[in-house]
Amino acid sequence: MSLARVLTFNGSYGGSFSGTVVTDNNGTITTSSLPGSGVTNTSVQLAVSNGVVTVSVPGVTGTGTGTIDAEGNITGTVTFQSDGLTVTVHFVGKAIQTTTGDVITDTWSYTENYGGGIVVSGSGVWNVSDTTTA
Repeated sequence: MSLARVLTFNGSYGGSFSGTVVTDNNGTITTSSLPGSGVTNTSVQLAVSNGVVTVSVPGVTGTGTGTIDAEGNITGTVTFQSDGLTVTVHFVGKAIQTTTGDVITDTWSYTENYGGGIVVSGSGVWNVSDTTTA
């Protein structure tokens, strides 16, 4: 596919994420839903420009980058700070063109070892819609 196909996804997107966070504290498992567990702002802002994806997730003060190919497949990472650690969230997505604008949706996940027997993992879904045509 050509660069022209990648350029069709250029634009600004807005949406949200949801999911589950599982904390293993030395064998004691706690499961929390998102939104919730201290994260109430689950908004996602995403921009695509010439195959480069930039992401902002204000509710966790996260930012990141990725790429989109001519088929609309997105891969990337977002990082945020939690208890002094930099947590890296991996995300994938698929952009789909619709008559009312592009829609991007798929999954995110991370696992972080905080030390002292505490491991936190999260996973879920995210979706954004083209705000440049709204």
